[in-house]
Amino acid sequence: MRTLSYRTTRHLHMRSRLLRAATALALATAPLAAAGAQVRVLTFEGLMDQQEVGSFYPGVSFTGNALAIIRGNLPGGSGNFGGEPSPGTALIFTDLPGEPAFVNVAGGFSNGFGTFYSAPGVPGVVNIFSGLNGTGMLLGTLMLPVTPFGSVAGCPQNPGASFCPFSFAGVAFNGTARSLDFGGTLNDFAFDDLTIGRATVSTVPEPSTVVLLGAGLLGVVGAGMRRRRHA
Repeated sequence: MRTLSYRTTRHLHMRSRLLRAATALALATAPLAAAGAQVRVLTFEGLMDQQEVGSFYPGVSFTGNALAIIRGNLPGGSGNFGGEPSPGTALIFTDLPGEPAFVNVAGGFSNGFGTFYSAPGVPGVVNIFSGLNGTGMLLGTLMLPVTPFGSVAGCPQNPGASFCPFSFAGVAFNGTARSLDFGGTLNDFAFDDLTIGRATVSTVPEPSTVVLLGAGLLGVVGAGMRRRRHA
């Protein structure tokens, strides 16, 4: 009857310990991996100027007044902005009559939400809800203070642009969210790099037409957008 040598036995014990350690490490990091996979950064690159975002991103849907805007000094662009974190497309919500301003995430997301934005005229808010289309429980509110006015502060990426530079804001919350209500930002804001699932800046991206209140500023987009809204 053959018996295992001391070296073979030692080797098997060592292999067993390594397997147990690897299993424990995998179990410990699984929640972190799941949380990391949940974070999505929407950059809006690949969309055309004034194109409805719609369901461009799988599992995420935007209402019909959510439009991608390309920076005005780029080919085919009409955007009155600059300094966006992922050049050169941003997001706006227009104030089409009777149109809400929601971003729905059917599968839900947790932990937090953040975005880069420019708002040189008025402050705004984004509300986070547990249900689709702003239903269910209010989980959090992202406050968006006024940002510098590009024509005064300077905008090297697009000289003379009003919506420049972009600032980041984020908010953490408990629970699972399924919708974002941008109703407090119509026309007066340009957004970029929406970060779903994290309240801080993420480095892993996923591949307005009304005069601002009391300031006499140009909207985010120009005459072409105004013609579209009044057609």
